[in-house]
Amino acid sequence: MSRPRVLISAFSCNPERGSEPGVGHFFVSALAEHCDLTVITESVENRAAIERRQDIDPVYASIDFKFIPWPELDDEGRRIDDRSSYHFYKCLRRWERRAFRLARTLASEQQFDLTHHLTMQGYREPGYLWRLPLPFVWGPVGGHAQMPWRYFPMLGWRGWLRYGTRNIGNTIQARLHGRVHKAAAAAKAIIVNTSAERRAFEKHHGVSPTVIAEFGAEPTDVQPRPRDKTEPFRVAWSGVHVPRKGLPILLHAMARLPRDFNIEAQILSSGPEEFRWQALARKLGVAHKCIWHGRLPRTQAIATMAKCDVFALTSLLDGTSCVLNEAISVGLPVICHDACGFADIVDESCGILVPLRSPSHSAKLFADAIAELATNESRYESLREGALRRASEISADVRARQMLSVYEQVLGRPIESSHIDRVVSLACGVAS
Repeated sequence: MSRPRVLISAFSCNPERGSEPGVGHFFVSALAEHCDLTVITESVENRAAIERRQDIDPVYASIDFKFIPWPELDDEGRRIDDRSSYHFYKCLRRWERRAFRLARTLASEQQFDLTHHLTMQGYREPGYLWRLPLPFVWGPVGGHAQMPWRYFPMLGWRGWLRYGTRNIGNTIQARLHGRVHKAAAAAKAIIVNTSAERRAFEKHHGVSPTVIAEFGAEPTDVQPRPRDKTEPFRVAWSGVHVPRKGLPILLHAMARLPRDFNIEAQILSSGPEEFRWQALARKLGVAHKCIWHGRLPRTQAIATMAKCDVFALTSLLDGTSCVLNEAISVGLPVICHDACGFADIVDESCGILVPLRSPSHSAKLFADAIAELATNESRYESLREGALRRASEISADVRARQMLSVYEQVLGRPIESSHIDRVVSLACGVAS
C-alpha cells in the first residue's frame, strides 16, 4: 500500500526552537516516518534551521519544504513581528494567502491525498487550504481560552490592557469570525489541544474535535533523583516571564509558608515581567529564597529542573505546556491550576490540581500543596513515581500515533509504514 501524500501548511516549523515552531517541527518530523510530506513554511525564521536539520536527519531530508518569506522585513532582513498586535495578524493573513496560492499550484501538479493546516495553532487563523478540493485536516488548534477576570489585579497595567482587549476580542471573534466557521465546516477532521478547546468548538461551531496535545513527553538522559531531606525543598518554575504565566502566585505562596520553612524556588527563563517579579519577591520577603537562572539551553534547563523536588506551574492562560511534559519526564510531581490543558495531563497520580478562583485562593492552595509534599514522604514518593508512569502514557510517540489515527480516519484506510522508533526532538527550551 502506497504512503499517503500530504500537503501541510506550517507557518511555524523550526527544529531549533520551542513553543509553536517546536509544534510544527514535532508533527512533521513524526508524520514523515509514515507519509510523503510537502510542507509550506515561513522562510526567514525557519529555513536555515530546517536545512541544518536536513543535513543530519534522513527523515527530515525526505520532507519537501517550500518556503515563503514574511511579507514585511526590516532593513536587516528580519521579520517585523509583534505577535500581540493586529498588524501581525494582518501580515499573517497575507502570508497565508501566498501559501494558498502556492498550495493550489502544487495541487494542480501533484496528486495529494489530503491537506493539513498545522500551524499557526490559534483558531483565528485557519489558513485557506480548506478551499482546495481535497480532504482537509485542521489542528491541533487552540486559542479560545480566556484570561480569568478575577486574576487581572496581578497582571500589571500592560497585562490589563493586553488580556482585557484579548478577552473582549476573543468573545466576538469566536462567534462571528466567518472564515473560522467555513474552515470548521469544511474540515474532515479537527484536532484541538485541550478538552476546553473541544468544548469551545462544540459550542461555537457545532463540531466535536479530537483532542491531541501539541507536545508529548520525551525520554531524557537525566535520571530522576530521590529527595535529599538535608537540602531545601526545591520548587522548579519555568516559563517566559509574561503576565499570563502567573509567577506572582508562587511568590505569594512562598510568603505564606512559615518563615523557617526551608524552601528554594529555581526560576528559569526570562522576559519583560522579570524585574517587576523580582521587585515583588523583595517586597514579600522571599527574594533570598529565589534563584533566577534566566534562559538556559534545553538540556541544561531539564538538568536544573531534575535537581528540584516539585514543579509549580502557575500559568493562567496556556495550552499544553512543553515544560510540563519535561517536568514529569524527570519524575517531578506537579502543582498546577485545574485549567488550560493541564488537567488533560496531570491527574491525582502525578500532581495536585488547584482550582482557578482568585489570586489569593491560588496562592493559599499552592502553599498548602508545597507544605504537604515537603512533609508527607509517602504522598511525595507516590506522586514522583506516578509522574514517571504518566510520562510514558503521554509520550511523543503516543501523540504521533494519535495524529496518524486521524489521518487514517480521513483516508478511510490504514497507513502502512515503519514503526516510530526515532526520538523526535522538540527543542522546547524553557520559553513555552
